Amino acid sequence: MGFDLNKLHRATAGCRIRSLQNRAPGLFSFASTRLLVPGCVSKRTLKAHLPDNTADPNLGHCEIDILAGGASSRMRRNKASLRLGKRTLLGHIRTAARNSGLPHRVIRRDLVPWCGPLGGVYTALLTSHAETVLFLSCDMPFISASLLKALVRRLSRAKKALFVKENGRLGFPFLLRRATLQVVRQQLAVRQFSLHKLARALRAQTVRLPRCQTHELFNINTPKDWKIAQEQWHSMRGRQVNRAPAQSLLVTIARRR
Repeated sequence: MGFDLNKLHRATAGCRIRSLQNRAPGLFSFASTRLLVPGCVSKRTLKAHLPDNTADPNLGHCEIDILAGGASSRMRRNKASLRLGKRTLLGHIRTAARNSGLPHRVIRRDLVPWCGPLGGVYTALLTSHAETVLFLSCDMPFISASLLKALVRRLSRAKKALFVKENGRLGFPFLLRRATLQVVRQQLAVRQFSLHKLARALRAQTVRLPRCQTHELFNINTPKDWKIAQEQWHSMRGRQVNRAPAQSLLVTIARRR
């Protein structure tokens, strides 16, 4: 079941969203009002928040968007508000984004609901003024600012997308240039909501992290994952290993998978 992509483009131009539900029942449910995405980063804001070292052109034209509009169905409660130590999961990821020196915002409401992370990706690209967007999930509390900056620098000039590959799967974190919006729109139109299929459609660049960094990719989807994260957090804090590889977490992740 498809719909007219040109009508979708016109409906969303200027960040004004009109309902297309009659044209594609069950796929799109846009609010017939102004865009409800807090913290839209303007071009002026981008310039004001550039990192000190902007020799790399990717760093100078990139923002971080944290997707927090998911249903958290497997957790059966809002993951973003779960508290790990003194911060929520969202608070941890925002701290990492802030420490990277890049402008960042949180996408709390997807313009295209019930489409998995692709709805948030579409929302972010549609409303961004940045040339490149680094996408993060709100359920990855161990990710570091240094990794975020390293990924931005790895994006090739010839590529429009970069995905991290772990255990054969492509997912967060990943970078998309704003020019990929049309491909994301097409994926939504044919109901292909998988990030893996998006990466394939974009012929994305892929990177694998060294073993000492793979623990940063740990994400929380289920109550079991949440219990693991709590145990590892307390273990890391107790041994003051925030600045060293979390070997026990690597072992736990390997067992989970």
